Amino acid sequence: MLEDEFRLWLNDHIRYGRSLFRETTACARQMLLDQGNLPIVDALHINLDGNVIDTFSMPLLPIAPREDSERLFENIKKLIQWYQELMTFLEEQGLWLSKG
Repeated sequence: MLEDEFRLWLNDHIRYGRSLFRETTACARQMLLDQGNLPIVDALHINLDGNVIDTFSMPLLPIAPREDSERLFENIKKLIQWYQELMTFLEEQGLWLSKG
């Protein structure tokens, strides 16, 4: 249905989107794995009388290096831009009907 030029653009754009998804997923996965190395905090519930009624452990979350957070959010911005470009292309080619 598409002319060669547009088909090539679409193929390249989809390939680029796949790499963005892989990179963003890997970044998020690594950030979550790094959370497993954080210290565990013992917490407790105290009733109104000052008695401990429950104890539990929980990880000290979320702590992530600034660089990791910045990289994740930069990738998310790239994904949003990629998606908007894809939708614009599909609408221009008559392959996607926009609402309204």
